[in-house]
Amino acid sequence: MDGDFIGGGYGGESLLGGGGDDTLAGDNGADKLEGGAGVDLLFGGAGPDTLVGGGQADTVVGDGGNDTIELGSGGGVVFGGADNDTVVAGSGTTGAVIVGDTVLTDAFGDLLNGTAGADTIFGCGGADVLSGHDANDILLGGDGSDTLSGGAGNDTLWGDAGNDRFEFAYDSVGTDVIVDFTVGPERLAFGFGSFASVQQTVLGNGLQLVLGSVTVQLIGVTAPLAETDLIFFTPV
Repeated sequence: MDGDFIGGGYGGESLLGGGGDDTLAGDNGADKLEGGAGVDLLFGGAGPDTLVGGGQADTVVGDGGNDTIELGSGGGVVFGGADNDTVVAGSGTTGAVIVGDTVLTDAFGDLLNGTAGADTIFGCGGADVLSGHDANDILLGGDGSDTLSGGAGNDTLWGDAGNDRFEFAYDSVGTDVIVDFTVGPERLAFGFGSFASVQQTVLGNGLQLVLGSVTVQLIGVTAPLAETDLIFFTPV
């Protein structure tokens, strides 16, 4: 069907869009919605749904339930909704705007994975895990104690409320800026190296740390960090 509204019932439905700009609504139940080739709107409804975007910039709304949302190559806009959602990028996806919870007071945590392009990811409520991957991303944790990882590229990380953890892998090449790092309750976590190999320099607008190919700038921090502020872990 092209350019149509396709609605499901109360049970688990499988809805497939066509080549046009379709609207797919799953309603209740464990539904599977696939957007097809057009610029589609996918609305999962209340159940634990699987929502798959297509090759265009689709808008995907998980709503209630523990949803799995897969972005197509066109990126798009994702609203996870309430409960524990998982958002993943498909092969070749070039960029997306990902919002973990549409209700800011939602207490659930989401797993939000960006794409190879320049993403903007909002965690909102709950203890979220935000991963930007490649390119220059913007990550905002929102409420809750979140884990933010920009990946490669020059990323902007904002933990917001909660005691957040900012992670960096050995291949996180680039300069990341953390807007609101709080010394004491929050941590920088590196998947390589040691505290002795970290170079710290106080700049005019904050503190700069360099470890290998990773540069981290902490806005507003006016003194070097102690060893207890950093974590060194072995990646799984």
